[in-house]
Amino acid sequence: MNPNENYEDEQVKEFSSLVAACFTLNFIIGTGFLALPWAFYTAGPVLSTIGLGLTCAIASVSGNYLLATMARAECLKYHKFRAFEDTEIGEETYLLKENLQNEEKPLIIGDKKIETPELCQIFLGSWGFNAYAFSILLYIYGVLWSYSSVFCSAMSALLPLTQDSYPIYCMLFAMIVVPMSFMKFSEQVGMQLVLSGCRFLMIFLLVVTPLIAALGGSGNISFDDQKGPIGAPLFDLSGVGKMIPLIVFTAVFHQSIPSLAAEVSEKSQLSYIFGYTFTLCGLSYTLIGIVGAWYFGHNVEQSVNLNWSLYHGAGNYWLSKVISLYVVAFPAIDVISSYPLNAICLASNLVGIVYRDTAIEMENNPRVMYSFMALASIPPIICSLFVRDLGIILSYTGLTGLLTAFCFPAILYISSEIKMKRLGLQVITAYDQIGSSKASAVGMLMFGVASICFCLFDLTKHVHTQ
Repeated sequence: MNPNENYEDEQVKEFSSLVAACFTLNFIIGTGFLALPWAFYTAGPVLSTIGLGLTCAIASVSGNYLLATMARAECLKYHKFRAFEDTEIGEETYLLKENLQNEEKPLIIGDKKIETPELCQIFLGSWGFNAYAFSILLYIYGVLWSYSSVFCSAMSALLPLTQDSYPIYCMLFAMIVVPMSFMKFSEQVGMQLVLSGCRFLMIFLLVVTPLIAALGGSGNISFDDQKGPIGAPLFDLSGVGKMIPLIVFTAVFHQSIPSLAAEVSEKSQLSYIFGYTFTLCGLSYTLIGIVGAWYFGHNVEQSVNLNWSLYHGAGNYWLSKVISLYVVAFPAIDVISSYPLNAICLASNLVGIVYRDTAIEMENNPRVMYSFMALASIPPIICSLFVRDLGIILSYTGLTGLLTAFCFPAILYISSEIKMKRLGLQVITAYDQIGSSKASAVGMLMFGVASICFCLFDLTKHVHTQ
């Protein structure tokens, strides 16, 4: 049943499953994967691999929770619409009733986008709206902060202009991405498809070049004066608190699910699209983390691409220079395209939080949107001037990622099921897969809360000991 089809805006959606997977991949693979080798070294490859596998699996299930909640919200809106139409007796009302009572087909998302803050308002009330708004703003600001840090650090290592080129590149980054943050999301399709291929090449080089250096011997490929792998401890319990927020950060894309779902033509396939993408990302992340931690050991940078600034290839000097330039510079180029997308998302959330009921009208007001786009895009760059370390930035940002990726989807799934059953409406959706149960949602919520408490305690402990 698609209860949205009787009152949705008429708009043709043309995203194929492949395009949707590429967009999802680009949202997931931001800057977080650059810190994975450091995280794997900190906690050890064994614990980190287990943690990453669990995180990707749980994140995939929580994505299904959001999809199911969106489908239920549309059914609930349709139920209210039908109740309003019941004031007039006629054939249209009869057909609406018959459509509502058809519970043989699972609920499915329509073309009308429902953002997560609206879901919180529908199923959790004002407290849920305010809590989610606070969490998502902290998370997206942290994402933008990390993008600025990656760009400035990479360019300072690649093309040093002064003894400390970082502030100069902050200004350059602001001059590029702030104007781009005023562009429309729909104008990014071609660029995002190309960048998906570039990301796979980046992952390939991060994994293959250290392996060749390790197997080729001291006379071939090396990274500065390092002639072979240093190695890493298999597991280190003392580093778990630092590792968890980082791997969570790499798996969070839940704030973009409503936008992605609204653009996909085959909405019944959303669970499979997200699931396959998570599987691919999880395997790629594991290879990056294990190989990087094993080869660079204690020399691994918090942003691992910086280790390629002194990469030396064998035989072909220019090829090794191209590889070094690509690995070091690509993340900087990549975040130039990712920063505006997230800044636009942040600006929309800010408008929705401030104006709520009149948010749609305000989004059509250029003055209002320009003000909020500036508020979204400028402060993270200023913050990156004061805190530059990617590992520190992602450690705290990952805490809010635990809230948005695990806690809120679980709460919404439980609350929406309770409300739908109380109203006598359908609760089964096309996105119910492994883990789609109230008991599993409760378990995920407990896991999210426990992880936040543990990581927060660990971070606080390290701050006091420094």
